[in-house]
Amino acid sequence: MLSVLFFIMLACHKKGIPIITARQDKPLSLQTENFVTDIDAGRMTFIANCKRCHVQPDPLTYNAQRWDGILSVMIPRARLTKEEANNVTAYIKANCSK
Repeated sequence: MLSVLFFIMLACHKKGIPIITARQDKPLSLQTENFVTDIDAGRMTFIANCKRCHVQPDPLTYNAQRWDGILSVMIPRARLTKEEANNVTAYIKANCSK
């Protein structure tokens, strides 16, 4: 009886967001590599991916330099492709505070 109760409690436990403890590969370069950046696609990727884990930030909240630091952490967590990363970066940089 006790083991059944323990199993039910364990199965109903809310799962947390996984924490990345070690990087498997090199961080994505935020520089454009043979991609034609698409700001509209970057906006859609930004909207679709960021709000999955937290409130979607307004690009005007930070300047380009601060966004570079944020994106270098968040792009690998969002598991974006290089093309998606470049599009999101182009969207953010076009709409961030100056």
